[in-house]
Amino acid sequence: IIDPGVTVLFADGRTGIDCWGVLIAEGTEEDSITFDIFEGENWFGIVLMDISWDDIEIKNISFSYCKFVNWRPLNQFGRLTNLVTVGSNDHKPVFRNCFFQGRGPVITSGFQVEMYHCRFSNVEQFGLDYEVNLETRLPETSVISHCVFEIALNCGCIRVGPRSSVIVSNCLFYPTGPGYPIVATDSCQIKNNIFMGSGSMISLEYRVNPDAPLPQISNNLFFNQREDADLILHGEIELDEFGVNNRVNANGDSTDVFGNLFMDPQLVIEGEFPEMYYPTDGSPCIDAGNPDSDPDPDSTVADIGPFFFPQRNIRINPTEIEFTNTQTDLHAEESIEIRNVGLRLLNINDIFLIPEDTPFDFSFDWGEAEEILPDSLSLVWILFDPEQEGVYEAVLHIESNDRDEEFVEVNISGNALRINLQTDITPYKFGMASPYPNPFNSTTMLSYVLPNPSPISLKVFNLAGQEVQTLMGERMLAGEHKVLWNANNVPSGCYLLKLDAGRQSVVRKVNLVR
Repeated sequence: IIDPGVTVLFADGRTGIDCWGVLIAEGTEEDSITFDIFEGENWFGIVLMDISWDDIEIKNISFSYCKFVNWRPLNQFGRLTNLVTVGSNDHKPVFRNCFFQGRGPVITSGFQVEMYHCRFSNVEQFGLDYEVNLETRLPETSVISHCVFEIALNCGCIRVGPRSSVIVSNCLFYPTGPGYPIVATDSCQIKNNIFMGSGSMISLEYRVNPDAPLPQISNNLFFNQREDADLILHGEIELDEFGVNNRVNANGDSTDVFGNLFMDPQLVIEGEFPEMYYPTDGSPCIDAGNPDSDPDPDSTVADIGPFFFPQRNIRINPTEIEFTNTQTDLHAEESIEIRNVGLRLLNINDIFLIPEDTPFDFSFDWGEAEEILPDSLSLVWILFDPEQEGVYEAVLHIESNDRDEEFVEVNISGNALRINLQTDITPYKFGMASPYPNPFNSTTMLSYVLPNPSPISLKVFNLAGQEVQTLMGERMLAGEHKVLWNANNVPSGCYLLKLDAGRQSVVRKVNLVR
């Protein structure tokens, strides 16, 4: 196991890693792991061989946030043939968010390999060679997804061997020299990729297995400065309908029968990586991916390329809140979900109400700024506490670092009524609803109703009757109330929620599942 932030240096030109067991090198975005040479020497790369014992529990090889740099071929007898060689089916190496910059092939494997969100930059070859050489046989399937291959000099990017099962999806190929981004022999899936440059893009080689289906080339975008070089066919292979624009996709752009586009992808290009490869607002890549692919994180149709255009980085639910027939001098609450549906940290920089002089207020359980992780949410509570009857309106402004919607607005309205409290009729009945969601894995919402103002106690107990946490212990007005239970520091299990209000009490059961 190699810890985050470690740099591994190889000296004397003949050192490397031979792995006969498990190798886990998992860095972080802030603390990556680096594999490099020492003082101008070379290294022998990484060889993954048979696992030498049978009772090992983890057989996968994992690299995440790793940098592999400065390897190069040696002479005929000491040549570094590959940076990574997979010599056994005991392993399934998985690379995530890795960076490759050197000379010579990156990986050769006759077995299953998975690569996600990796960057191949300035990888230079000698002779006809490829950065990734795969010959993965069924039932295993190798996956290369959301990777960037840029400035691959004198070489190809991916070679898919005969009788192989490989999926290449949502990648960007941007070579500037000779060579093919993809060379395929038999069946594989090539979808949702961007091909840019001035040379041949995909080459279908002579068939080794004539009964195997042709590679599926669908919903890609080709922007080639060289005519008639997007697809090169060898032997008797025919794919007549490729490149014939006789269809129109949902964006109104012309495609061939396979959904492939042939136009400028309209990427940012300028700036630093990865922003330089982001699609711009008018990019034809947006929502033009294979409709059967998984949707983008913002729940829209898959985009073409490694980086999706966040049509909704920040998602607010609901976008309108209405308080109806709220009694004056009483208190009503509603919650708003702020969800991060993007790929990067979402910062909530400011929240404020306009106008300020209304009976509305808001609260949240974070400090001056909130950081919401991808695929996570935070709650904002909207409070309505009218003293006089009437109709009120306000707008809640939410400011964030969303690159497309810096400001989001939530319209709020409320109708306050003055009710004769001397009547025997009360609009509320004591009770507590079942927590939602239930079961839950981090937070759950508790809703309760008080018919009259009362001191209340809301506590959490385990099944042994031991008190785990006190959620509330104060006097509350009559009306409907909600409490969010954040159970991040509580172990999984079954718990009892007990609400006491004067002489009345109610208990609800909830299951916490990690």
